[in-house]
Amino acid sequence: MKTSTTEVLRLMAHYRFMKYAEFPDEVVETECVIWRGRMNYKPSQKRNDAQPIMRTEKGWVSVRRYAWNLIYSELTPQARLRNTCGVIHCVNPDHHTRTDRFCKFGHALVGDNLHIQNAVDPITNNPYTYERCRQCGRESNYKYRSQNPNYKPRPNARKQKTYNS
Repeated sequence: MKTSTTEVLRLMAHYRFMKYAEFPDEVVETECVIWRGRMNYKPSQKRNDAQPIMRTEKGWVSVRRYAWNLIYSELTPQARLRNTCGVIHCVNPDHHTRTDRFCKFGHALVGDNLHIQNAVDPITNNPYTYERCRQCGRESNYKYRSQNPNYKPRPNARKQKTYNS
């Protein structure tokens, strides 16, 4: 008989984890395990970027990392977990992916946040590619728009080109 992740979590988990984790009624691998306990809100973060936390013998820890370490191998301090289901209260390890690549501001370079940029070296004219962080691009664009009083949005600017015949 195959045991699901939620069953393993129930068997191995810390009592505080069990106190605040809300498991699905049926044992299904795709269901979220919802955290009803404390969430940390850093002043620099939006409410949607909050992380579930719990107190253990070692102090305050991330519940997602705690659950990941119970099921899989121990994470290094540099490794981060990325939520794939989109539910900020979900602590199911099956709904997270591990990543070790980040931009200089700490955003994970995986999935939709990774943009492969094509470029050409101006000296040798050789094409090459590099990775860009979409989140940093959005933040930079937002800062430019808010600080530049002359900025006027031009929707479909590329389509408005006219050619003389």
